[in-house]
Amino acid sequence: MALLTPGSENVLVGGVLLLVGYLIKYRRWTWLISEATSLVAADDETAPVIASLIGNISVVIGAILLIIGSLQALRVVTNLPDWVFLGILAVATILVAPQLSYNLQSD
Repeated sequence: MALLTPGSENVLVGGVLLLVGYLIKYRRWTWLISEATSLVAADDETAPVIASLIGNISVVIGAILLIIGSLQALRVVTNLPDWVFLGILAVATILVAPQLSYNLQSD
């Protein structure tokens, strides 16, 4: 027996991604990504740009998962096939890619 329904799992994961994205992008908690990767150093000049990029990706994907999970929990949308989540990732990439391009060209 599962502890969480698929909708509540998506809400939980989406909420966590949204929170992490917010902390990275707006609060500049770059230690959340610098501990796991070598993208950001504490004294690095590119830290704000990288924080913005990774924060945008996390916020967009988290918000989409939160919306899908809420719809599943309310039984508006029932069990989605796996290919739908690939589509969600593609939509998130399309939403974030222009921001990534602009940030890299302007800085």
